[in-house]
Amino acid sequence: MGSKKKYQKIQKGVITDDYYLEKGDEELQKVYTLIRYTCYKYMARVKKMLGTDFLAYKTDAIYYMNTRENKKLVREFFKENDLLMKQLT
Repeated sequence: MGSKKKYQKIQKGVITDDYYLEKGDEELQKVYTLIRYTCYKYMARVKKMLGTDFLAYKTDAIYYMNTRENKKLVREFFKENDLLMKQLT
């Protein structure tokens, strides 16, 4: 989000050696960075709470041992922090 983009030009269906550069948006880059670091902060807190039951996390998903206690712990954490969440199992 907000990053510079580089596109290769195509003329009459043939890829050329020419490129079109699109300038990035510094403010959008800052917003994106803030979103990423905020998500990381919450994920790290949940990881610590789960301890050895934590398996992995990606940008928008946490993987942990599927127990009733863990599901409740994660659900309550997100609710207490006014965050939306969805548990798949």
